[in-house]
Amino acid sequence: MNKTLLWVIIIVAVIVGLWFVFWNKGTKPEPVIPELEVEQPQVGREIIVQLSEQNNSGVSGFAYIQEVEDDLVVALALSGAPENVAQPAHIHRNNCEDIGGVLHPLEFPVNNYSSTNLSLTMDELLSQAPISINVHKSADEAQVYVACGNIEVE
Repeated sequence: MNKTLLWVIIIVAVIVGLWFVFWNKGTKPEPVIPELEVEQPQVGREIIVQLSEQNNSGVSGFAYIQEVEDDLVVALALSGAPENVAQPAHIHRNNCEDIGGVLHPLEFPVNNYSSTNLSLTMDELLSQAPISINVHKSADEAQVYVACGNIEVE
């Protein structure tokens, strides 16, 4: 085989290969993606509670309380919390100035965040007022409060 014929075969092979890659897209079948109907949860009222620093802790943030169907989702978003330390958090009786007993334990925030589902409605929660959300320093130092916010009845 001479060199010219070999080069012609190589060039033709490259052209055919490029044609399959770039210009032959219309012959590929389109993937069939089934349409999924996902029922969105019914979202109701929401309350945002500012969590203020206590005892010069440097910890503050917000609690987002939202009705989702027949439950409440309580998400805590803090700043200034120590890394990798679980901090007890609860909904308490009374306001931050006069903390009472625990009404509803919350998932302990770790690295500034937690989310808790509570099996009650917004009306049931607010009927327990006055109430507040309190975050403690750690499980070992639960008597030290680092952030608190009053849940205000609308």
